[in-house]
Amino acid sequence: MLVPSLALLSSVAHAWIYVGNPEGNFKIELPGSQLSYAGATVDYVRVHKCGGGYDQFEVDKTVDLVNGFTVAINPGDLCGVSIKWTGDVEFGGSGWDVTYSEPHTSVTLDGSPSTVWQGLTPFTVTNGEIPSGGPRLVVTVQ
Repeated sequence: MLVPSLALLSSVAHAWIYVGNPEGNFKIELPGSQLSYAGATVDYVRVHKCGGGYDQFEVDKTVDLVNGFTVAINPGDLCGVSIKWTGDVEFGGSGWDVTYSEPHTSVTLDGSPSTVWQGLTPFTVTNGEIPSGGPRLVVTVQ
């Protein structure tokens, strides 16, 4: 039987205790622009616990970051998430292409079961001109 995921306010500031069957969803967006494609190979996702340590979830596959991908994670007192990329993250839209070459991206969970994001910097524009604003990794844990 699947139990819906719930988040309860913890006694620690900005921490939530996720119970049930939480999932992390990950995608890339560029505010004010439509992505035509976004993809990368993900080695693993780490979910960082507020009290220290982390749980690691092997992904080891190429993922679609326009639609996003989901990883089932362990419940608990969670403060952050990081993704280990095995190569460049490539994405683009109409007339422009971008590469993000950092080996990992980390996002701090902000104390609510809502969506948080982290800018993907530095990035390299490989073709055209990127619309204003910057790309970001959007993470939802619920």
